Amino acid sequence: LFLGYQNLKHQTNYYLSALHTRNFFISNGQVVADRVYGGGVVFHRPFNRFTRLEASMQAINISRENLGVYSNQPFRAGYTGRVLRGSGTPVSNNKAVINSLDIVDDNALYSLYGPTKGRRARLSLRGSWAGMRYGTVQGDYRKYIPMLDEYTFAIRMSGGTSFGRNRQIFFLGGVNNSINPNFATFASVERDRIFFSSFVWPLRGADVFEMAGDSYVLTNVAFRFPLVRQLAMGWPLPLLFQNVQGELFMDVGSAFNRDSFELWEARDGGFELRDLKAGYGFGVRVNMGAFLFRYDLAWPTDFAETGQPKQYFSIDYTGLF
Repeated sequence: LFLGYQNLKHQTNYYLSALHTRNFFISNGQVVADRVYGGGVVFHRPFNRFTRLEASMQAINISRENLGVYSNQPFRAGYTGRVLRGSGTPVSNNKAVINSLDIVDDNALYSLYGPTKGRRARLSLRGSWAGMRYGTVQGDYRKYIPMLDEYTFAIRMSGGTSFGRNRQIFFLGGVNNSINPNFATFASVERDRIFFSSFVWPLRGADVFEMAGDSYVLTNVAFRFPLVRQLAMGWPLPLLFQNVQGELFMDVGSAFNRDSFELWEARDGGFELRDLKAGYGFGVRVNMGAFLFRYDLAWPTDFAETGQPKQYFSIDYTGLF
């Protein structure tokens, strides 16, 4: 549940919000639920048409409870993806006051399939100074270069690190809003360190929850082009597809702990990726009006060998990259 109020009358906009949500995960065969509730305020102050400063403060309470044993093998660990009802055994109760400060630069121009020209950048400082304590620094830069009509070259570079007693955990692998998620064996993370966890997307060629750590790096490169102008189907359903977009891509990234990370290792006079993961492949995007339907076929690689391809079907509401 999320409630909010926005005031856009003045140059400095502000937003008031209240939230109440419940998150589920599995730890040592136990289903654990975190109930999060609280409220906050956000301020936006634009410097010019494309650049702004964002500041926020949020006070939250996180109550944790065990819901019992979970033995469903398809989900070996990680987020169950389901809402479970009922109460369990209380485990802990924690509070945090989270502040953030972001500098945002965005002059991107959009089509039906996302940005096609310009840049998007964000530098973020975030942390809690009361109750649970942590601090996080993140940066994200994206550049969109038009090449001929409806052809776009896109590149994104992103990274972040977190520190402190309750430092943030980043999960890397797969795509957002997947229809056919393939869960990896859950990355080894203590359950008392996931209060402020977040996902970083996409890393095609890897499974959901495949990597986790207090730091991450991610680079995405894509070439986007018109694939199908118009396709009319009579069977099995009378469907009409127009302006279907194609994409060639490569993703390289990792989530890791700062004290144990190796980019690559030497092999037979060359090198292969070690803690970094990479995938390359081909994708198709169909605009369904309210969202994009995405299909991606990715081959994982360490630049020495290439693995079996992985398929990703997903629904994108946000223009992921």
